[in-house]
Amino acid sequence: MVGSLSVADVRAARWRSRRPPGAAKHLMVPIRSLGRRHRQRIGEHLLALTPSDRYLRFGHAIGDGQITRYAQTLDFERDELFGVFNRRLQVIAMAHLAYPRAGSSDWQDTAEFGVSVLDRYRGRGFGSRLFQLCCLHARNRQMRYLLIHALTENQAMLR
Repeated sequence: MVGSLSVADVRAARWRSRRPPGAAKHLMVPIRSLGRRHRQRIGEHLLALTPSDRYLRFGHAIGDGQITRYAQTLDFERDELFGVFNRRLQVIAMAHLAYPRAGSSDWQDTAEFGVSVLDRYRGRGFGSRLFQLCCLHARNRQMRYLLIHALTENQAMLR
């Protein structure tokens, strides 16, 4: 007799070989703050989005030039950006938490949330984890509301 496996061992082996939907909720997702030195990687991430993903992220069709300008004008002093990297240190998921400008009287207690996840990395919980982290950071800055522009066809964001 070589050995025997318990039911628990078999279940654990099955779990490791194929993870069911929603399994990513229990995995650790390393998220880091993004700063000025990540500007190029942020731009590369956004440029890697498909045209339909760009449409869902920004709410309208957006070209490469507009994305490059967006990445160049990010305000790292006021806003917070967070990213998930792959092993090649490419940004595969990113969140932008934009705070109100100082001195503007409207929406002083509201932060704006935007997120993008590259197509092949979806379904692993990266967007949800980024959202949770942004909620925490917004609360720590005494924001009462989180503004999310989501199109009706963006079912992932609406969930």
